[in-house]
Amino acid sequence: DTEVLLEMLIKYKTKTFEYVEGMYSIAFYDSSAQTLYLYRDALGKKPLYYREFKGSVFFSSQIDALYNEYEFRSLELKNFYDYNRQGNFIDPKTWHPEIYSVQPCMGIEFALEDDAVRKRVFPITLKKALNINNRNSSKSLEGSKLRSIIVDAVSKRVSGHDRVSLSLSGGVDSTIIAIVLSSLDVKVDCYSAFWPDSDKPRYNRDAEAAEIVSRKLGLNFKPFAVFDAEQLPKVLDAYLEAMGEPNSNATGLS
Repeated sequence: DTEVLLEMLIKYKTKTFEYVEGMYSIAFYDSSAQTLYLYRDALGKKPLYYREFKGSVFFSSQIDALYNEYEFRSLELKNFYDYNRQGNFIDPKTWHPEIYSVQPCMGIEFALEDDAVRKRVFPITLKKALNINNRNSSKSLEGSKLRSIIVDAVSKRVSGHDRVSLSLSGGVDSTIIAIVLSSLDVKVDCYSAFWPDSDKPRYNRDAEAAEIVSRKLGLNFKPFAVFDAEQLPKVLDAYLEAMGEPNSNATGLS
């Protein structure tokens, strides 16, 4: 993938990502033009942060690579207010006043000029943009068209593999993917987490639903225990360190 992208970037420059599907965060430096480009996928699945400092640009997929431990005193309180109100940071804001996130479906051009940096932010134009909001539009999606798009997307991602894994919750989204996978010439292992010592049956209903879906579709079901409740404090510490930023997703831990 990386080799193909490099050749495309050399030839097509910023137009490359009009044709790229999937999730990515990419940095590309054009030495001839002394220009750095940062790109992030359309849905923002892959993180990408940057910081400008004394005529230089630093970037990383992890925010903690761009600050030191003493800078916790430099919190951007207004951004935390927005976080507490909305449950998340709105790109390009972060908790740090000098660190920004590349926004989804956007590119940033940094022209490095002596001791200065000239920045230009631009949208990534998608060649296959879909109109799914306007019901009266002739381009809006019908059921058969939507199905073909989903089948095509899943087929592309399993191409070249004879065995794949699916995180199956038993909900609508992952069940649709399981249905599509069951129709393809590929072996499928379905994984679903359960809580071994839960005192509330509802916490394991996802795993139970996933097992039913797997059995009906003829897929290999592989349940796995998350951890015992007494391990929660230790696991929480590891989770918070891995997240890097505050996150209010209640299902993130599971």
